[in-house]
Amino acid sequence: MTSISSAQILNPLKTSIVALFLVLLVACNPATTGSGSNQASSASGSTADLQMAAPEEAGMDSARLDRVTQTMQSYVDDGLLAGVVTMAARGSKIVHFESVGFRDVEANAPMMQSSESIP
Repeated sequence: MTSISSAQILNPLKTSIVALFLVLLVACNPATTGSGSNQASSASGSTADLQMAAPEEAGMDSARLDRVTQTMQSYVDDGLLAGVVTMAARGSKIVHFESVGFRDVEANAPMMQSSESIP
């Protein structure tokens, strides 16, 4: 009989939790209503429409959002992720935008929030 180690059980579980978290972030974003052409134009609009705001201004809890960063950092520390950028928004207010880990582990290049600064 083969024994199953706790790592064999926990690694897929952690991956599933991360995937579930990302799905919940998308699902919690309120849907926009209106014609399809308005939705398409807003999707291709500039990011100038988005504004940084305190989580409480958008009805979110900053302590809970801090836990997102802590959890992602633990995944990096445990070797499950090299790096990750997380963002949470409600309406046109960005209430959480953090990066942890590395975009290139071998070069020790930190993960960045913007792809514009990546060569």
